[in-house]
Amino acid sequence: MSADPSKLEPYFSRIRFTKEEKKHWFHDREGLLFGFGVGFYIFQRIPLLGVLIYGIAEASTAYLITKITDPPPPPSQSEGFAASQQVWKNKHEFLNLKLVNLDAYNDSLGHQAAQNPANARASSSEMPSDPPPPYSELRSR
Repeated sequence: MSADPSKLEPYFSRIRFTKEEKKHWFHDREGLLFGFGVGFYIFQRIPLLGVLIYGIAEASTAYLITKITDPPPPPSQSEGFAASQQVWKNKHEFLNLKLVNLDAYNDSLGHQAAQNPANARASSSEMPSDPPPPYSELRSR
């Protein structure tokens, strides 16, 4: 975000986008991403303060992703999810929010999903219904 999109790599490693889907994802959100990143870019250029700002930028990017995308489904149900994220669905509602109401908007969406579970997507904060995969040791190359 601050000069490079590498801070979004954790999101893109979880959600498998094709090159064209990723390009469209960035294009649909380019104004917000530029405005968000330019402030961090400028502050990172200040000696000694830049290191602190880098950590804040990492955390803020993760928070921003939770606001401009839907929660990813479990990997077993992720078929077609990347295609559904090409268009930013809540763009106008999000951009018209006051800063103090930012979390209230997402909380109200979660409340609506709880009332209508047929339309709700699996949230990353919910308990998974299927058991986790078995543990396997990572081998060095």
